[in-house]
Amino acid sequence: MDVIERVPGLSDIDMWERCELLKKIVDTKVSRTVGRGKAIITVQVNKYNTHPIQYNKIINSVTHYKKLFMDNTMEQVQFRPYQLDIISEGTEKLKRHGFIYLAMEVRTGKTLTSLGIADKVTSGKVLFITKKKAMSSIEDDWKKLKPRYLLKVINYESLHTVMDLFEWDLIILDEAHSCFLGDTLIDGKKIKDIEVGDYINSFNFADNKYEAKKVLNVYKNELSENLVKIKCNGKEIVCTESHKIFTKHRGWVEARHITSEDELQIL
Repeated sequence: MDVIERVPGLSDIDMWERCELLKKIVDTKVSRTVGRGKAIITVQVNKYNTHPIQYNKIINSVTHYKKLFMDNTMEQVQFRPYQLDIISEGTEKLKRHGFIYLAMEVRTGKTLTSLGIADKVTSGKVLFITKKKAMSSIEDDWKKLKPRYLLKVINYESLHTVMDLFEWDLIILDEAHSCFLGDTLIDGKKIKDIEVGDYINSFNFADNKYEAKKVLNVYKNELSENLVKIKCNGKEIVCTESHKIFTKHRGWVEARHITSEDELQIL
């Protein structure tokens, strides 16, 4: 099988990621108009004119280095019976609804279980957003599991560096249980009064605009952290110290780390 030669110093997973990126580039589409007058139409065509032999070489390389990675990585993680049950049920719900909220007791393996669910529903690319201190352990678990998907792990403060959220087949939000108090106003309505089916204004970062989004689920969490009060432009919010606040220059920042130098987006 004709494949791209390994770059000295790069591992199997490095080569797999590099070949996946190359495949994404050669698969890039652009819109072009064809025909004349009333018969003119817009079609999607390849942006780059890649020779079929070269294209097949890239496809072969993705398969080749992915297989090497999976074959040469010793699986050291075994799911517990209750985790397997959650993976099975979570996979079904995720396929049906497009999202799930995974609530498990502390030290029962939520992160590992979420990686297992990801392997059941996708063989593409997964974006895992977590706290900075957890990034290395998540990457280690992913390597031990030998899943079928590529994984990118970032922290919440780096979320603004992800230019296109739509390129990911699945996005996992870890440690996402920080919250506001029940009396906090969201789009003029107290959080505790918001119900499934309500429409709430939400900021669309991809299109840089506010738009009404339907509430798909509501959750009530017990208070387990200290609270932080933030005042901005005459408005005031109180939230848990780990709640992420979007700032103009630093992206997503935990409330406890917000300073008087930050610029916040207030609705």
